[in-house]
Amino acid sequence: MHPKEREIREIATKAPFFPFTLLTAGGERYKVPTPDHISFFPDTDEDGVLQIEEERAQCFIVFRKGVRQRLLFLIRSRPSTWGAHRIR
Repeated sequence: MHPKEREIREIATKAPFFPFTLLTAGGERYKVPTPDHISFFPDTDEDGVLQIEEERAQCFIVFRKGVRQRLLFLIRSRPSTWGAHRIR
């Protein structure tokens, strides 16, 4: 499980629940006012077998006003040398 997913799951399922806002790398903000406004994909497949990391969905759903929803993806960070090159 992605470390950020684990952290978000803990916050979203903690009792008592406190509303929170997710901030994406792109600067978008997504409010999660109740536990009903966020949904995670299961850790197991339809037979109850724990999925290996490569087969798990690396995303979750945040529900917004009305029927609007956003699928937010968790991105693994690149090696530190990846960001060392300057873009001109």
